[in-house]
Amino acid sequence: MRIGINIVMRYGELLAVVDFSELDRLLKVATPFVLTDEEQQRVSAIEQKAYEKNLSSIRPILDDLQSKLNERKFWTENQVNTQGLRFRYSLRGFYGPGGFTSQMHVAGLLVLGRIDPTGDQYTGFYTNDLEKNTFIGERYDELAFIRFIEQDLTRYLAPGNQILSTEQSEWIQRLLREK
Repeated sequence: MRIGINIVMRYGELLAVVDFSELDRLLKVATPFVLTDEEQQRVSAIEQKAYEKNLSSIRPILDDLQSKLNERKFWTENQVNTQGLRFRYSLRGFYGPGGFTSQMHVAGLLVLGRIDPTGDQYTGFYTNDLEKNTFIGERYDELAFIRFIEQDLTRYLAPGNQILSTEQSEWIQRLLREK
């Protein structure tokens, strides 16, 4: 469906007028799929309670991850508490930090948001498609959580996230040999 725009001449000027009856019809169709403020608050409370219960699974996974990354000379930040989580890491030679944070999805569920290593170092972003997210509240799945972490690390260590290209690295190595 298209929202109609009527073109009207007024005093020799063209004016565009939106057909709000079509807009109102579309809003009426969408309304049942939009949470009210009360529903949003209730979902948030349910998600928060479930997240707090899931901490007994989440904490040991992140503590183990931190330990293994530190053994490999990564810098890490592991903040996990009842208010949420933020796990960040960085390794020399790669843009960063990378990592993830807990986020309240616009649909109301608690999900993980990825920190873009080439962007803001604190803000995580989730996908708008709810089902493509990793849940850490009521729909928490430990295996999905671990898969998310593996994918996040793989993205971080991808060649496109390395600071130096092959050519740049070779040039620097030649410079170091010659000087």
